[in-house]
Amino acid sequence: MDYLLSHVAQKVGYPSGETIPEDKKKKVQSIIEKGLTCIETRYIYKATPVVSRDSLSISGKGIVIESPKWATLLNHMQAPFILYCFTLTLGKKMDEVIQASQETSLFEAFVMDAFGSVITEYEADQLAHYLTGRPEAQLYEFSRRFSPGYCDWKLQPGQDRLFHFLKPEAIGLTCLSSGAMVPVKSISAVMIAARKVKKTSPCFFCNEDACAHRRWK
Repeated sequence: MDYLLSHVAQKVGYPSGETIPEDKKKKVQSIIEKGLTCIETRYIYKATPVVSRDSLSISGKGIVIESPKWATLLNHMQAPFILYCFTLTLGKKMDEVIQASQETSLFEAFVMDAFGSVITEYEADQLAHYLTGRPEAQLYEFSRRFSPGYCDWKLQPGQDRLFHFLKPEAIGLTCLSSGAMVPVKSISAVMIAARKVKKTSPCFFCNEDACAHRRWK
């Protein structure tokens, strides 16, 4: 609960869980407890070797990632390369609870939405940890996970590529023409595995210092 309280607090604008006023803290804890009963996590993943690459894109068997920056990252890795692709969703119940809360309490809806975002990221991290820990992955090092819409990988075409490759409709996940996913509390991502990974993301050689998603480690 402390982990969730701290991260949800930061998501809604407090420095930490300890800085939430006591009367609001109890309410936030209650919302988190309610949110925990709404999680119906499902995921689907698939790996493919990289079969070709150039300065603009990375191609696997059945998927192309059109991102010059991530294509450049392969210059800082040692072949062979493998793309680990996945989608994950908390399920439609979480979306329904957030929407219902908007009719009764904007504060609850705000906190529940923040909770959903925190859990989605947490579950994605857990799935990434699981995938990198599988026996067939032990000989490889991995990049950070990255998603359509981040860096220079365009959202809508990136989602189209991933959905065509993974077919996550099987877990109840759909994609709108805008690239947004339904249920909303969902994530799609790719990790690059290689024999040796010297840099884990393009942030190390990217000049966009003001990027909100900049990562150095």
